[in-house]
Amino acid sequence: MGMKKYISKLIFIVVLVTMGCEAPQLEGKFDVSEVSEISLCIEAAEHVRQCLGMEVAPQDSCDEGHAEAILGQTCEAMNMMASNPKADGGWFSWMHCKLGVLHFCEVPVCEEDSNPLLPLNCVFALGSQGCAQCDYYQCLEEEMQCGPKGYLQGFVGKYCERFSAITYPRMSEKGKLWMEEVRECLIYRLDSGHTPDETCSELKKRGIADHKVCYLDAGICELPLGDWLGITATLSPLEFPIFQAASVGIPCLKSWFGWK
Repeated sequence: MGMKKYISKLIFIVVLVTMGCEAPQLEGKFDVSEVSEISLCIEAAEHVRQCLGMEVAPQDSCDEGHAEAILGQTCEAMNMMASNPKADGGWFSWMHCKLGVLHFCEVPVCEEDSNPLLPLNCVFALGSQGCAQCDYYQCLEEEMQCGPKGYLQGFVGKYCERFSAITYPRMSEKGKLWMEEVRECLIYRLDSGHTPDETCSELKKRGIADHKVCYLDAGICELPLGDWLGITATLSPLEFPIFQAASVGIPCLKSWFGWK
């Protein structure tokens, strides 16, 4: 395939690998009056990237009023609100969610039914549909007791729910199939390697390694750029797995350009 098809993804991989760095703090406000209505949403998305270091997922439509409100915020104010997004009653999170910063979107309660056999064995969560499969992590947490900041509750379980409820509906059809396969792959691999004497740190180490395998095996390299943006927009910059991103990005670069 020609190189032009993948040049945008190449640029995006570079962005992924640099997202672990602290975002530059700009002073002052954007002059909204100097920005054309057509470019408001684009400018707002760039303002979020510069101030918060967060990616913005593509949207079918963008409310210019929301974009204008974001452009009127200084980087300092945005960082203060991002550190405590509920302090203003949720306005900050709601506004950024509307723009496409999926990390700030409120995760609704999963309406899918859990597999009634789940209490017998956590892996029976794979018999559930959609977001209900994420119950696996809470089930395993009850056994391991890694705590709210542990891998099961504080990362993989939390993001399973967020990706299933927030990101999934915004993905392409190919992206949705990819996400379904990854969700089941992560659960299956984590469960198949689990032993009664495994520690929380050992489980976390395996789980992080599983992400690379599951992402690549499910075909992340073949996803459109919009899906890549949606995936990264769901993650908090403070929790962005930079080494994991590089371990996935490098094989994709090799695949796209025929590198060895």
